[in-house]
Amino acid sequence: MPESADWLAEKARHDRFLATELGKTYAAFTKAIIDYWRHDGDESVSVVKLKALDEVYREKQKEFVRKLMDVAGL
Repeated sequence: MPESADWLAEKARHDRFLATELGKTYAAFTKAIIDYWRHDGDESVSVVKLKALDEVYREKQKEFVRKLMDVAGL
């Protein structure tokens, strides 16, 4: 099934966003969430590792919110 021009344009727009400072911050935040939740349900993962992943998640969340506040002019 060929990809529609609209989908390709939206993907290109998303890729341009991810290349920006805000987009990179968003991507790091999203990765931190995924990393944490990927391991949270795994009982073989140590509490220490989960705490470390949680710390990364919280820091990336703060960075992302700070960038959003900058964009909002706050």
